[in-house]
Amino acid sequence: MSVARSRGASGSAPGPRGYQYDASWKEEPQLSWVARGRSTDEAYCQYCQCYINIRRDGMEALLIHADLESHQFIMNYKRDGRVASRDNSASSAARAALTQRAEILWCLQVAAAGYPYHTANNSDLFSAMF
Repeated sequence: MSVARSRGASGSAPGPRGYQYDASWKEEPQLSWVARGRSTDEAYCQYCQCYINIRRDGMEALLIHADLESHQFIMNYKRDGRVASRDNSASSAARAALTQRAEILWCLQVAAAGYPYHTANNSDLFSAMF
């Protein structure tokens, strides 16, 4: 699902310090998940439980975030009623899915490049990656 890229009245030109959080953004149907962040140049995604810097791109940054595969996954997961809105398990499920994808891609790379199997023994590296 792709979110429309219309800025509308809420996406007016930035001030001298860049875009600032606008509470009216929450009224947009595709941005019902947004809340004010730690400062006026941040927004908070209530689904992904992350902060989004809006200083440079304003509402466009939120629309870009809304199009992320991980955001869509968590949003659909929660919309289906599988978790409560403040539950962390959806975020964990999204991270687990992304980790599994990364692990599969690494295995395919090892096989395609003919790397020895023991190249995956560097647990510090893989802890950082996954």
